[in-house]
Amino acid sequence: MTIYNREPDGRLDTPVDDEVTTVRPVSLPEHTNIIEGSSHAPSGSAFSLDLVGDVKVALDVMLGTASTTVGELMALAQGTVITLDRQVGEAIDVCLHGKVICRAEIIAIGEQFGIRVTEVVKEANATA
Repeated sequence: MTIYNREPDGRLDTPVDDEVTTVRPVSLPEHTNIIEGSSHAPSGSAFSLDLVGDVKVALDVMLGTASTTVGELMALAQGTVITLDRQVGEAIDVCLHGKVICRAEIIAIGEQFGIRVTEVVKEANATA
């Protein structure tokens, strides 16, 4: 643990091998959110969401959840059936970084699964 001594002018000093390291507070200017279209963006902002439009993100499609004991988990074998908390036909959650962004139904696209969005979530606090 390092103990700092506060000098009368507000600086924090601590000896390091017979040297003194000076630590002082930094004063930074206030900043604002500059994302265009944001309710917090300053008018005439030069930043545009077009700059990040091609950034790839991973979506998690949550079919449902189940609770089990460690013993039941250890006994899993091929053919074990696990009941989920969702009903057949009930909308599933689509999440981005743990936040529900929309709800959807599962569809088949050729030989692959897909989803059809049924609701876009507008609540900022939605979580999976």
